[in-house]
This record gives sequence, structure tokens and C-alpha cells, in this order.
Amino acid sequence: MMNDRIIKEKRKIGLRLFGVMLVVALIFLLAACGGGNSSGGSGNSGSGSRDNDVTGDAHTAFTAAMMQIMDDGAELADEGYFVQAQSHYAFSASSLSSLRYAIEYILWLKGEGESIKDVTEGSINAGWDEIAAVCYASPYPYYFEGVLWEIQGEDEKADFYYGAALLNPTFPDEDIIFYYLRNIEVKDLYKLRDELRETESEVYSLLMLGSATLPRDVLCYDPEYLVTGMQEAVLEENYALAYEYAKTVVLVDPYTADYYSHAAACALLCGDMEGVALYIDNGLFVDPEHEGINAVYGILLDSIGVE
Repeated sequence: MMNDRIIKEKRKIGLRLFGVMLVVALIFLLAACGGGNSSGGSGNSGSGSRDNDVTGDAHTAFTAAMMQIMDDGAELADEGYFVQAQSHYAFSASSLSSLRYAIEYILWLKGEGESIKDVTEGSINAGWDEIAAVCYASPYPYYFEGVLWEIQGEDEKADFYYGAALLNPTFPDEDIIFYYLRNIEVKDLYKLRDELRETESEVYSLLMLGSATLPRDVLCYDPEYLVTGMQEAVLEENYALAYEYAKTVVLVDPYTADYYSHAAACALLCGDMEGVALYIDNGLFVDPEHEGINAVYGILLDSIGVE
């Protein structure tokens, strides 16, 4: 059962789409998986029963969808939309890492390695907090953590993490199935893990903005939550923290010009001139006439003595 805080915030917050291209890719995922029974059989995670089909291949469609998101990011990069491209890369990377880490954890549950570290050795990211910080817009660190708790018979914990994933507007409206992963043979899990590592390496090689440094929270996907955190930090004159919130909100929603003006202003407060230029430049791609971005641009020019 989702806790009261999540339910309250879900009612309060107007959920936002990450971007049209991302939604199209997730629709592709659903079409490939075919919808049906959710992996969550006992609570808020879905309405169907657990899927025991050893031949399930949702992971194939999932990987293809995330690679499509990466390709969409590459197209944006070619058009000069650097931050928007980075958002796509980060979403793909975090989501793929979530699936790969879930597979590694299942391997450990099957008796592989003395500790989970033995199974994850050589992987780019290991641990839900680390993976989630790559892109708080992705619901999949929460979703796959829910799958693992359900596999272990911890239905209450599974429901919490499924619920957190369902809050995120990028999570598909239709049920998806990954519970079957527990039935895959060890040798095939290793093969799948290794394939995912190769795919991850391709995506991570494109990431240039780094992971978020904000603590993981079920609402870190939501721009309003992040902007509120930024505003509170500014009032406390904690400009470094405000900048972290501002940078995160841009990566969560790279299509809203207001967030670029926030990030550029915070970068200026922190003396990060490269950051100021980055967020002004990319923000003007989104809205060349945006007052806030142009105001920060004017302040920047004044600060360096340019009329």
C-alpha cells in the first residue's frame, strides 16, 4: 500500500510529460510487450496476476525502446539541443541500468556470488540510489526495485516501489511484465546481463552532465517539487544546493524555458560561468524570447562589461 505522502502528492501535483519523443518510445515498448498482466499481483502495482512464463521477452522490447530514446537524443544533439539530448541519454541509461541491476540481483538471489558486489563487479552503476541519480525522470529504478521485493515475497515493500513508479508520468498506463525474470536460467541471465552491459556502455559514453547529487526521493521526477526545493535553498542563501535543484529540474524537464532561467541564475550565483552559458544557450533554443533567460543574459553581459 502506498504511503499517505505519495497519495497526497499525487492529488496535488499536476504530472508532466517528459517529452513527445519519449512517450512515443514508451508506446513502442507497450506495443512490443502487448500489455496484459502486471508483475504486481497483490497491491497497487497492477490489476493482473503474476506472470510465470519463462519465455517472456519484455526485456527485449524494453531495451529497444530505451535505445530508441537514445537515438532520439542523438537527433536532438545534431540539431544543437545539447541539454535535451542529455536528458534522453540519461533516461535511457538509468532505465537500462535498472533492468541490468535487477538481473544481477536475481542472480545473487539464485546463489551467485558471496555478495551482490561479486555479481555487479564490472558494471557501470550498482545500487538503486546511484542508478536513480543518473536520471530522476526515469520511473524504472523504483519499478524494478518493486519487482525484486515481489520476487522475495515482500509484497508491502513491492507495493510502495510500484506505487512510486506509477506516480511518474513517464510510466506506461498499461501493465508491463517483468516478474518472469526470476524463472530464467542462470546462464541465460548472465548472457542477458552481459548484453545489457554493452548497451549501457554505448549510452553512458554519451553522458556529459553527470548524475544528480540530490538525495533520492519519490518526487524527484516532478519539476514543481524540484523548483520548490530550489526556491527554499535560495531563501536560505544555500546557492550551491539551489543550483543542484535547478540543474536537476532541467534534466527532468528539458522542454520548459523557465527552468533554464532558474539554472542560469543559480549558475551565476555560484560563479559557474560555463554553466551560465550552457543554460542560456540551450534555453534560448527552447524560447528565444523568454524574459527570464534574456534577463540573466543581460546580467551576464553587464558582469563582464559588455554593452
